[in-house]
Amino acid sequence: MLTLRVSGNKDQLQAFMKHFSAQPYYKIMLDSELGTVSVEEEMTTQFEFLSSLLKPKIRKSLTVSLTTTNGKEINIDLLDGQVIQVDEETTCIYGKNYDIFA
Repeated sequence: MLTLRVSGNKDQLQAFMKHFSAQPYYKIMLDSELGTVSVEEEMTTQFEFLSSLLKPKIRKSLTVSLTTTNGKEINIDLLDGQVIQVDEETTCIYGKNYDIFA
């Protein structure tokens, strides 16, 4: 756990705390949980760093291969791809396509 002590103008302190409370990477321990010292020009609080938010999620990759009428194969890589069989003749394939050079 990280303890942070900041001091300054009351309005700036409130804006600072509001900004950090909106961040998903931290959990600010509230006064009732911690006994935070809060004076008009100085404030002490603790931040719990939620490190699991920084770990990338394992995401599924799917490659769709299409063959043109002249035999050329086109591969489309999809992130978080899903395949749904709608009926006997219809299959729905969707996902996110990205181009790091775009």
